[in-house]
Amino acid sequence: MENSVLSQIENFSQTDTSRYINFVDKPVHKTLFWKLFFDGSKSNDGARAGCILLSPKGEKTMLTCRLELDCTNNTAEYEALVQGLHKVIGLNIKYLQVFGDS
Repeated sequence: MENSVLSQIENFSQTDTSRYINFVDKPVHKTLFWKLFFDGSKSNDGARAGCILLSPKGEKTMLTCRLELDCTNNTAEYEALVQGLHKVIGLNIKYLQVFGDS
């Protein structure tokens, strides 16, 4: 299952050439950065993924989903990251710090 998450990322990057990830090459004030916290888990009841997006002003956006696939705990975590990154791209966020425990 983990390969399917990686292939989704590869497919996205190959099909959407209008957006690129640019790493910061000059100092940017820390007050401009958004923060993305993600986590996922698998249990006997199924797998879930979630993330919290924190704006520079402290506003929180929470995303959660139940995964409709049989997967490992790591795959659930990666799904949470992918869902969070999709939201970040949709909001056209330029500066982002990402936090996870995997």
